[in-house]
Amino acid sequence: MVPRDSTSGDDVRRTVPLPPDESITDAIGRGHTLATAVADIIDNSVDARAENIRIRFVTDDDRLVAVRIRDDGDGMTPAGLQDAMTLGKQREREDGALGHFGIGLKAASLSQALTLTVYSRDSSADPCAMRIHRGSFTGEVLDDVAARNGYDWDDRGPASTGTVVEWRDLETINQSQLRSERRSWLERTITSLMQTLGLTFHRLIQDRGVRIAIDTWDYRLGAPGFPRTVEPRDPFQFNLSGDARYPTTISATTSDGARLDAECFILPPRSDSPSAWLLGRSPVEWQGIYVYRNDRLLQAGGWLDVRQDDKRLRLARMRMNLTKPLERHLRLRHEKSGVTATPEFTAALEAATNATGVTLDRFRDDALETYRISNVKKQAVKPAAPIESGLPDRVVEAVRDELGERDEEPIRIEWKMLPEDRLFEMHHDRRVLRFNLGYRSALGGENSAIIPTLVYLLLESNFTKSRLNQVTKDQIDAWQTIASAALLAQLSEDAYDPLANWPKPEAVPADTEPRPNIMAGPRPAPPSIELHWAHLGHRGQVPPEPAEELGDIAGWEMETAELVVPPSSVERPDGGAIGPSRVNEPFSLPEELVAEVDFGEHEMKSGELAASQQPKVNATEASRERLPPLVVHPGDREIVAMYRSRADIDAIATTLDMEERDVAMRLCALALDLEGDDIDDQGLAAMHGMPYTPDDRERILEMYRDRRTVRAIAAHFNRTPFAIAWQLLSSPKRPVEVPRNLVKRIDRALPRAAGTPSPDALERQSGPLTLEG
Repeated sequence: MVPRDSTSGDDVRRTVPLPPDESITDAIGRGHTLATAVADIIDNSVDARAENIRIRFVTDDDRLVAVRIRDDGDGMTPAGLQDAMTLGKQREREDGALGHFGIGLKAASLSQALTLTVYSRDSSADPCAMRIHRGSFTGEVLDDVAARNGYDWDDRGPASTGTVVEWRDLETINQSQLRSERRSWLERTITSLMQTLGLTFHRLIQDRGVRIAIDTWDYRLGAPGFPRTVEPRDPFQFNLSGDARYPTTISATTSDGARLDAECFILPPRSDSPSAWLLGRSPVEWQGIYVYRNDRLLQAGGWLDVRQDDKRLRLARMRMNLTKPLERHLRLRHEKSGVTATPEFTAALEAATNATGVTLDRFRDDALETYRISNVKKQAVKPAAPIESGLPDRVVEAVRDELGERDEEPIRIEWKMLPEDRLFEMHHDRRVLRFNLGYRSALGGENSAIIPTLVYLLLESNFTKSRLNQVTKDQIDAWQTIASAALLAQLSEDAYDPLANWPKPEAVPADTEPRPNIMAGPRPAPPSIELHWAHLGHRGQVPPEPAEELGDIAGWEMETAELVVPPSSVERPDGGAIGPSRVNEPFSLPEELVAEVDFGEHEMKSGELAASQQPKVNATEASRERLPPLVVHPGDREIVAMYRSRADIDAIATTLDMEERDVAMRLCALALDLEGDDIDDQGLAAMHGMPYTPDDRERILEMYRDRRTVRAIAAHFNRTPFAIAWQLLSSPKRPVEVPRNLVKRIDRALPRAAGTPSPDALERQSGPLTLEG
């Protein structure tokens, strides 16, 4: 007798509801770590079109008591918030959304804390808030006052829509009685979280301009710590390939028509790049397949059981995008910390190929062979930093062939005028080796290569370090002093050419009449003329002010500074020549004689004078338009310098112990030329106090990029000019360009010390730089 199918509908008598027990909230999200839980919350922020996301660890006596994740996205209405807090509630999602299952907010939060509170504000209502506890399906709706206080209490930026997710009664934290242990655990946790988020969201940070920052908030001090910005960690960011045939893409189609495209990469052997050593761990752990969904990394390495891991395959990585059709064959885990491959996907990947016959197994074989060749026992030679420019091609090729090149930014070698007692300078942050142009002729002229090559070989390993400690700097400075002493001992005393950067005589065609050239013929030994500050009027008259009372400028010793001028080679306006007997008389320098002068970091180029010095001495200077004088305050230099280094306003305010509003106000004045009572007149702004939405921010950016003035944009939005400027200055997209010379202009305007006139004050007293006998 054949048994009846127990699942047949014929056996169904009735249906009954099977509601889950509230204890299910104890189980959901158990696969989460802190990093994956935070990443799940960030997914929701990105879906809400947030630009700025801040993760704040709230501490009391270095004990973690809460985590707050704030974004400036669209925010939610009370009804939308209730849906978001309902377990398993599915919402309409756009195709590019990162959310998937409808339980991420709850599962991620309750995996880390017993209490979840969400504060949110959209463009049409005041903040709303709701709280749930683990083990309960009941949501607590907070009153309006509590909702506003919870939303605003640690927000120091311009008013914005957005959402704050707060975790309290945390479980996965260090409970040590030792304060030092708690502090050390918190520091390790933040560092690890930054690295993981940088890897997970590297495309969103690089391509969409999403800013993710992490800081701490001390309850007892009532102030935040320094915010640390999450830097992207791209596992495929390599300048070189381990095999010239890669990267390449192999493709296949599943039986139901889903297309699979996998990009195959072979890493350069022995690479020290952070992209190779992700999260500080060996490349062996990062071989395999990387799966992205809507620019968010889901799977970081591993072969998804299609093939086995092999430590010799440490150079092999594949990259693919999880498209909607492929989701049936690559199943996303609830924690979004990986994917599971179906047999259909495995078969498709094994069959994938391209026009050159590359397959999965051939790619793995090529990666294995690249690794094997790199491990052939040769003389142990360390690769060197690549050379961008400054050495002959033959030398560059020799370095590449004999040493090999590390996978890092290249080093630039250049010649500039330096003080006579210096042979070279190393600029670690700019990856530049600078040699003294004054000695170039004595060292071989245009083809000088031996000394620069030896110094490069001596110093190039220091460029692998993220920063140089003081011991290393002292060591390099000692080498520089010894090398300079050796150079001066070998060469004659007149080996240093102070006019090495003067323009060469122009070649005159044979069939043309030669025109007068002040630089023609051999250059005579120039006399030394003391350099003083004096006022240069409209016609170049020198007033009687005593220059010796003005002290030194920007580190120049006025008593010893000299400017060399060839005698009888400079024409006066009246046609006379300046010789030793006439140097005290007023004159102007022709355009051809405006030479490049380099005193360390102080640089003047032909035809112009660097911003750190005065404008070039020229009879036409008085008619040129000059920048308006700056009105500067103490701290302005640091504000501008930090902003130019891409620090955000929050970081600047924390570092300088200022209010964010004050930092934004100073940047408005210095970078946007917005000052005065009217830029923040709330009476003129009908929308004052209303939050900015993502649409508002995008429209403000568009108008600013279309060269609309800040005041015009403010009038369009019924806001104050300061409010619009603050939004522009806060944007991760950095639309406001700060001039490179602004810091130097501030230096000139600020007094350097009590009783010492500033460069700007000196200019007002004595005018532009001129010469005086």
